[in-house]
Amino acid sequence: MDDPTMAAVWTVQRRWVVAVALLLAAVTWGLYVPILGGQFVYDDVMQIESDDYVHELSHLKDVVTLRVLGQDVLDNNRPLALLSYMLNAAVWHRNPWGYHLTNNLLHVGSVVILFWCLWRLLRSLPWSAGPRAGWLALAGAAVGALVFALHPAHSEAVCMITCRKDLMTTFLIIAALLLATFIGPRSAGRNVLLGVAVVFCLFLAVAGKESGAAGPPILFLYWLLFRRPKRQSKVPAVERPSPWFWLAVIAAAFVAVGAFLAARFGMEPKNSIIFYEKPSYLGGSLGATLWIQPIFWFYYVTMVFWPADLCADYSTAMFLPISLTMALVGLAAVAGATVLLGRRNRLIVLAAGIFWLGLLPVSNLVPIFNPVADRYLYLPMVGVGMAAAAMVWQMQAMRAKWLYGAAVLAAGAMIAWSTVTLHRERVWHDSLALWSDTAQKDPYAARPADGLGFAYFDAGDFPQAVLWWQRAVKLAPRWADPWADLAMGLDALGRQAEADRAFRQAVRLDPHYGDIDSLLRGLRWEKKHVPPLERIIRRNALSAASAATTEGRP
Repeated sequence: MDDPTMAAVWTVQRRWVVAVALLLAAVTWGLYVPILGGQFVYDDVMQIESDDYVHELSHLKDVVTLRVLGQDVLDNNRPLALLSYMLNAAVWHRNPWGYHLTNNLLHVGSVVILFWCLWRLLRSLPWSAGPRAGWLALAGAAVGALVFALHPAHSEAVCMITCRKDLMTTFLIIAALLLATFIGPRSAGRNVLLGVAVVFCLFLAVAGKESGAAGPPILFLYWLLFRRPKRQSKVPAVERPSPWFWLAVIAAAFVAVGAFLAARFGMEPKNSIIFYEKPSYLGGSLGATLWIQPIFWFYYVTMVFWPADLCADYSTAMFLPISLTMALVGLAAVAGATVLLGRRNRLIVLAAGIFWLGLLPVSNLVPIFNPVADRYLYLPMVGVGMAAAAMVWQMQAMRAKWLYGAAVLAAGAMIAWSTVTLHRERVWHDSLALWSDTAQKDPYAARPADGLGFAYFDAGDFPQAVLWWQRAVKLAPRWADPWADLAMGLDALGRQAEADRAFRQAVRLDPHYGDIDSLLRGLRWEKKHVPPLERIIRRNALSAASAATTEGRP
């Protein structure tokens, strides 16, 4: 940066940074405006619409002091997310508009600070095309942020309110990385404040979701690639932060995040009535998971480039067309491309690190309930946006006509992604649209059929509800939930004998269905569906009592 010409370019660019940031914010906001009219769907229904926990401010102290980690509460291990729901609830109560507004603002915020972070990172790379390189840095940062802003895989994280934890965690990790770029030839006091802010952001990130565990390794990788003394050889030693300062900040981040995770697992309730069923390894063991997981990783990679079959609920049947050999070959090709491109541009290496470190916490190496989900790509897509920015930077020596061609291709991809995102917003608008789309894409899974049955039941279409619950029962005959749901639908149609048989089967599979209070405490049943189920429970209790009386007569 000693070239006066380049210094002048960077000065001019600072005036453009604010304008481009505002434009990115407007585009991102406008893309997701339609979902502001959306309803509560999927997990939103139980956690925000039905459950009272986030609506009672008396629980605020437990959340802020982290005592909630030891309580049997939905998302007790994600106190930052709970805090945000509670603040929304205090203002918006059970109106979904305000919750969607918060999600949209978080996504806009992530896009803006990613743009700012990318611009600073690109400025630190070697440049070879004079003033042109400066404008490519600005263009690269804008393209990278747009890739992140518009990608359809983000529709789940933005449109489903309870996926806010992914938004918050990613926002905080980007913020920590941005703050780290400001640590430099300044006063020691300023650097200490920046270091504390970085550690605090990463602590809050893991308090939002466990994927925040990727934060400290990402910080370490950034230091290794951009800030260790060898990388700053042109900066006078007296003006560089000591490597010991960096190592202290990184160590503090690992300790803070590790302490939270230790408390999260150490304080976890032993006998939960909400999580009475624990997630299990894919295939029944860690070894089996290691054979299956590469297929999921390959699917995520293909989803980045071709997000055509996004789904709210994935079953393993959807991945049968992908063989392990195909997955390993594809992943090897990605690794080879990363090594080849990363030798010329270390930002590519950082981008790849963020992508894979972001995927690691949701890679089933520790059992999780949903093996695959679109929202799991929210943090890794930061790396994809960073890679796009790095590729633009590499165009310094490209002829103008090739630059125009690349711009046209990029614009076409952005338009296509935006179109798919708008379609996914319509899918996420309400339960009927969501489960109709999911059942169509995943016809061999019981959960979409069960969810679609509820959507039709709430819409008053009882015959369709019964048809879908019958399908769910057929797909998962050992799952109690669709049997109880089917009983409710049959009872609404006046088919009481069939309803009672379905209900008794539900009780045989899960005795909790004999006690409505137990179902409510375990967040297994929505309050609005209590009266129809209670009617069935009461009728069957009376029948059992009558049968017992009859048998007891001489």
